[in-house]
Amino acid sequence: MRLQGCIAVFTPSHCCASHKNNYLQKSESSIVQIRGFTIESAERVLYHHIMEKRITTLEVTATQTCKSMDHLERSVADLRSEMHHSVSDLRRDIDRKFIWMMGTQIAALIAIMSAMAKLAHLF
Repeated sequence: MRLQGCIAVFTPSHCCASHKNNYLQKSESSIVQIRGFTIESAERVLYHHIMEKRITTLEVTATQTCKSMDHLERSVADLRSEMHHSVSDLRRDIDRKFIWMMGTQIAALIAIMSAMAKLAHLF
């Protein structure tokens, strides 16, 4: 990340004119170094500020995600419990109907056998 634009170098207002002239007479390389330091410092401050915001945003997002996951886990656990009860009720109902159906078929088989026996004059 690089800062673009103008860089203002601030000097104290009580500084005498000779100090300002000495500063302006310095070589271009030292001014670049000073400006480079200023850019790097500003970049670090800006980077840390942006990263703090990102970290705070990530922490809030992670907290909300954890709460959502806990809510989802509780909902799934409730759904499993409800489905377990529904399946056990369904099994009982199917068992009851299966026994009733088998009883009906056995009764029909006995009725048909007794009708055949009567037709055959076995009794």
